[in-house]
Amino acid sequence: MFCKQYDSYNILLGTGLRISELIDLTVHDLDMQNHIIHITHQLTPARDRTFHVSKPKSQHSVRDIYMSDSVYRSFQRLIEEAKKRKVKIMVDGYDVVFCS
Repeated sequence: MFCKQYDSYNILLGTGLRISELIDLTVHDLDMQNHIIHITHQLTPARDRTFHVSKPKSQHSVRDIYMSDSVYRSFQRLIEEAKKRKVKIMVDGYDVVFCS
């Protein structure tokens, strides 16, 4: 692969997701069987430098987005990378796809 961030860029361009929405995705948000991304929450920072799952600022932000085949493959690679991590990144019981 020519670029370390290729999959992230491919997902952003292929879905129209905001960067913050992409970073906030958890494995639970990805319906890989039906090729759907569920945008239902956001991660908010707390004073103790942790994050918590909260409702989006607006109801218009809650939506489902279809994954093209290219976006689907990018998510497959990112999920495989996440599985290889020595430490799972969890926020309020949700497994986070992106750790940085």
